Amino acid sequence: MYFWKSTIWLCIILYLSFAPTSNFNADLYFFAHQDKAIHIFIYALLAFLSMIDFSKKYQFNTKLIGIILFSTIAISIAIEYLQPILSNRTFDIYDIYANGIGIICGITSSFFFKKRNQTQ
Repeated sequence: MYFWKSTIWLCIILYLSFAPTSNFNADLYFFAHQDKAIHIFIYALLAFLSMIDFSKKYQFNTKLIGIILFSTIAISIAIEYLQPILSNRTFDIYDIYANGIGIICGITSSFFFKKRNQTQ
């Protein structure tokens, strides 16, 4: 299976997105808007792993980038809209913005990773 890393990471994101907020200790927040930094990181990793996983089977091109970009943003938006329905969380448009920043960072970093591995 080519996509196991991104699939596992997506499952982790789904769990973290729908788990009750009471499962998370407020003492773990070290600075303001830390949750936005976490959103950037987890979606950057999702986009990065998706690009690497899919590029093992499909050509690394603009079509692949578009598919990963569209699908990860769609997943991000769907999760954000479903959170108030399926858990005790609230919708936050800034989470979607942070997710988008992370997705762009993940896709961009996958280029550097792929290029570095091709030269070795």
